[in-house]
Amino acid sequence: MILQTISLKKWFKEIGAAYFPKIRTFRHLKAIFMSSRMDFHEAIIRTTFRKYFHRDIDLENPQTLSEKLNWLKLNNKDPLLNIVADKYAVREYVESKGLKHLLTKVIGVYENVEDINFESLPPTFALKATHGSGWNLIQNKGKKLSKSHMVSRIKRWLRTDMSFEKGELAYQAIKPRIIIEELLDNNSKELPDYKFFCFAGQVMFLKYIEGRFGKLTSVYLDTNWVELPFRDKKQARFPQLPKAPTNLVEMVEAARILSQDFPFARVDFYDIQGKTFFGEITLYPEGGFVTLHPEKYDLKYGKLIDLTHKIKA
Repeated sequence: MILQTISLKKWFKEIGAAYFPKIRTFRHLKAIFMSSRMDFHEAIIRTTFRKYFHRDIDLENPQTLSEKLNWLKLNNKDPLLNIVADKYAVREYVESKGLKHLLTKVIGVYENVEDINFESLPPTFALKATHGSGWNLIQNKGKKLSKSHMVSRIKRWLRTDMSFEKGELAYQAIKPRIIIEELLDNNSKELPDYKFFCFAGQVMFLKYIEGRFGKLTSVYLDTNWVELPFRDKKQARFPQLPKAPTNLVEMVEAARILSQDFPFARVDFYDIQGKTFFGEITLYPEGGFVTLHPEKYDLKYGKLIDLTHKIKA
């Protein structure tokens, strides 16, 4: 039975997605049946929300952070969302805000896998799909990725519409491309993430994460680096609070600037020996299904999202 389940999951992910792009998991299959009476993206939001929260989502009168993020996915049609969700186009947006100095170096941008000269790439690099989330390949020192593996992944990404995954419509209008950037070098040490949760340009808190490619460990903090009384149940906790970065104030200010045009945005940065690097702007963290524990904080921060602020229908 276990082998059969694994086989079915692999079919949905590898084969089903290639020929039937909306079929990726059983929740997608359920959403297809539901889409006879509603838009598919709304249906996949409803099935996914039930998976994470074990209740139906209220899209008519959203109250919690996750409910409002999903309402925004369906109702905010601001063209700027497509730009900042695009891993390449967002660079121009960052530059327009006077923050070009925070951008990493681009090695190349490609529309087809055949255009990439893999032999000419540097020893280390970060390869990403511009039209998705979590579609990354990291070439580190001493661990060479096979060309066949990279080609297979890239081909799958380029034919996939990320908006079908969790109903994130901002991805639907993005041109599928591959961007290869320099790999940030932290002297072989951990490269942690600093993720700032911003509400209409006001930075309310951040999530600090280590172990991106192993066991994730995280903590929520205020902008003064004081631990907050909620956590992510899916990730381990730090036995001791890490030391605050020397450039925390710079990151907070950059997050404020980059989030002003949106009712909500999470702005991510990296820190290498006190130097700040821009990561990305995420409109819907975790696809819009943020699981704060205790759950009362989902409601608390949901109240901070004004669904009339900078919304374009």
